[in-house]
Amino acid sequence: MDLTAASLKGYRRFKDQSEIQFRGKVVAVLGPNEAGKTSLLKALTKFNDREPFTDGDVARGCVSGDLGVSVTFLLSREDCAVAGLRWPTWMKATKGSTVLISSSLRQNSEIGIRHTAPYSPLF
Repeated sequence: MDLTAASLKGYRRFKDQSEIQFRGKVVAVLGPNEAGKTSLLKALTKFNDREPFTDGDVARGCVSGDLGVSVTFLLSREDCAVAGLRWPTWMKATKGSTVLISSSLRQNSEIGIRHTAPYSPLF
């Protein structure tokens, strides 16, 4: 599974909704000081953590209910075969201040499965 996109809102340096698209393998994150490079990497790391985001993760001027981090993965052909899905299939998951808010599978722009459940790591 490959990370294809991330969306952050209310997380550290990302007060407003920010969308980041990844094309290919990411080997470096470049930008000026205070641009949010470390915040992006921490958000991706904490996304898979069983612990909720903390008050220290909330952007200035936001409340914990504003915080949301979403990631989108393109499932590999092997993942799709094991799950009985057609390729290409994308999985999008969103983590809020306390739980995994939602996850969904999309095949060719169609929502296939959508559910809300307590947070558990994706990988």
